[in-house]
Amino acid sequence: MVTRDSEFAMNSLLIWDAAYDEPFVVMTMLNYSDTSRADTLYGLRFCIEPIHKNWKSNAFDIEKSRITDPKRIETLLIPMAFAYVLCVFEGEREEKDGEVQKPPKDKNRIVWFFLTGIRAFYWNI
Repeated sequence: MVTRDSEFAMNSLLIWDAAYDEPFVVMTMLNYSDTSRADTLYGLRFCIEPIHKNWKSNAFDIEKSRITDPKRIETLLIPMAFAYVLCVFEGEREEKDGEVQKPPKDKNRIVWFFLTGIRAFYWNI
């Protein structure tokens, strides 16, 4: 948490694009010269968070495993990452072949591909 009492260097990035209703503030430890990089990196967050949600509570439900040892969780995440990528590739293939409709404009494409791919594997197994 960033407060007035924080004692580390921090830069503020203020973005107000025509698509935004209000200004967008990003706090970063990157240099001022890296503002476009900070904006790009922050934008990647919107792809990463749905992936973590799918790992934790949706498709893979890692929370129900009750594993608490970090090394065992790390070992479990490796095949989960491969399975996730495999599902995304399958979803993308199905869209290219016209087997499924394209994702709605408000949906994250990676999440859409993943859900499409996991459904395909579920129905074929």
